[in-house]
Amino acid sequence: MNSKEFAKKLKELENDIVAKAKSAKIPGWLWDDITQEFRIALWKKRKLYDPRRGSFRTFANRVMQSTLIDLYRKVPKIRVPASWLTSEEYEAAIAKLKSTKQTKDGRKIGVPRKRKALKG
Repeated sequence: MNSKEFAKKLKELENDIVAKAKSAKIPGWLWDDITQEFRIALWKKRKLYDPRRGSFRTFANRVMQSTLIDLYRKVPKIRVPASWLTSEEYEAAIAKLKSTKQTKDGRKIGVPRKRKALKG
């Protein structure tokens, strides 16, 4: 796809791009910034588009979805020291930790299993 064709397709999808960016709730990001990230990602991946495999709208939605996932992964996780919490907030946090689901072997979901050293 050449630059002119791409620009035309992108203009046709402008409403979709803006709507998806406005619906994304990424801490510290404005929807304008997300829209620009979508456009950049689409520009970089434009040569991967194959009209035989589907419409450009479908292709664009997949690219935007993977871009959103990448942006979510880049957001730093904010951790608050326990000293900043009130006693009620602290107790609620502890209760939430205790109530998290566990696997059959007792690990909390999302916590990796410790690997045993291989004997050689």
